[in-house]
Parts: sequence; structure tokens; C-alpha cells
Amino acid sequence: MIYPKAIERLTRLAQLVAPNPLHIAMAVREPCSYYVSVYNQLLMSGRFQTWERFSKGLDPTAVKWSDILRPMTKIPGVAQVSIWRYEDYHRVFPQVLDALFGQPRPEIPSLLEKPMHIGSQSRP
Repeated sequence: MIYPKAIERLTRLAQLVAPNPLHIAMAVREPCSYYVSVYNQLLMSGRFQTWERFSKGLDPTAVKWSDILRPMTKIPGVAQVSIWRYEDYHRVFPQVLDALFGQPRPEIPSLLEKPMHIGSQSRP
């Protein structure tokens, strides 16, 4: 599982905000680009290791987002789980905000409509 402590942490969060409902919003990403991004973040944090060492044992074909999404829907207090493809983020961001806020959103500053952090795989 990609996020082994996610269900435990979200369960605790749901308990903390109770009796208010918890609405979860999560982007799911194509596994190969996800692992490349994680590796880039690792390098940017100053924790160098070779790609070979990092990727040893990783199997992108074994990633099943449903392994984390299904249990989220069963957490007591979770009212809604909204998911979208990470690759569609900039196109769907306004709808995500509408779903989370439960109402039409205010105008989004143009700064938020542009990538805020460009990973090294996206740089020229």
C-alpha cells in the first residue's frame, strides 16, 4: 500500500472533527510518474540515493488506489470521498473546491491556476 498509515490517520481526524462530517479529497496519480515524483522530492530534500536503490522492489503495476480509497469510505464520520486524476488537477481544481466547500467558490487567483512546484521531470 502506498500510504500505509492513511486510514489510521484519517480515522483519527474523523474522530477529532466529530460530530462534523469529514470530506476527503484526493488525487490519484499514474504510478510510474508518482514514483518519479517521490524520488525527486527525496533528492530535493537532500537525502540522496541512486534510482536503482530507491526503485528496488517497486512494482508500479501492483499499485491499486482502490486499496486505500475503499477503506476511506468505511471510516465512521466520512461523508464524502472525492477523487480525481492528478494529471487533470489544473482542469478540475475549481470543481474540487466546489465539492469541498459545498457552494460555488470565490474567484481563484491566477497564481493557483499555474503549477506551484515544477518537478525536475517537467523542467526543460
